[in-house]
Amino acid sequence: MNKNIEEELRRRYNPEGSTLRKQQNKMFEMLILIDELCEKYKINYWLSDGTLLGAVRHGGFIPWDDDLDINMMKSDYLKFIEIAKVELPSNLKIQTHETDKGYYFTYGKIRDLDSILYEDGKSDRYFKYKGIYVDIFPMDYTSPPLSKFSAYWHWRTVLRLSFLKNDRLGIKEKLNHTLFILSNTIYSLFNYIDKIFKNNELSSAYGSQFLSRYPNDVIFPLSKIEFEGHTFNAPNNPDEYLRILFGNYWELPEESVRMTHVLNIEFNTNN
Repeated sequence: MNKNIEEELRRRYNPEGSTLRKQQNKMFEMLILIDELCEKYKINYWLSDGTLLGAVRHGGFIPWDDDLDINMMKSDYLKFIEIAKVELPSNLKIQTHETDKGYYFTYGKIRDLDSILYEDGKSDRYFKYKGIYVDIFPMDYTSPPLSKFSAYWHWRTVLRLSFLKNDRLGIKEKLNHTLFILSNTIYSLFNYIDKIFKNNELSSAYGSQFLSRYPNDVIFPLSKIEFEGHTFNAPNNPDEYLRILFGNYWELPEESVRMTHVLNIEFNTNN
């Protein structure tokens, strides 16, 4: 992208010292740590979604972007979750339903414990951990119709129930937990079916609302890309990946849709 345009975007949306830039810097620090852990334990990951778009188009964060996304194959993701429980420093925490009973998504987050995000949705209402985060999405070779069913099911049952106000007797919480366990059992059955009817396209693991599909050779073998002055893993063909996800990704979106979903951030100034 034209250097002058890039500088103008950064001045407008995420100048040094701004709340958004502080958030981006914290996510970047977390990404470096994730990269080091993955290198140490031979775990494959890659920059994805808007983070990959930022790397290709801007050389770093999209100036108005307030999240950071990476993908892992589901087998690596499950391994990483266990490693993160032990290896993360005291100011970070892995967030899954196992570590946070109010969290019902099928992907994980690394959370910063020295900040609090106030987001514009309802999903974080009952989370235990609410700090700045990095999203980690497990990927798998899934069936398109089963992926669509699981996305609809998870959103209409598990997540929708978790958004409701807590009841005093705790019935909703028990029901929500039961539905989550039941859903994962169903998704395991889907994985078994996938072993019989193999396909060569990757998508988010079952239960995710992100349904984009990528041919195997778009992702593997992994490549390298520069992001904020450091080198990280990327899909084998970032251009094709981004065209599948965004279409003409080089065209900047209208100003009206250049928005964040974080309303406010509190930083622990004692650290």
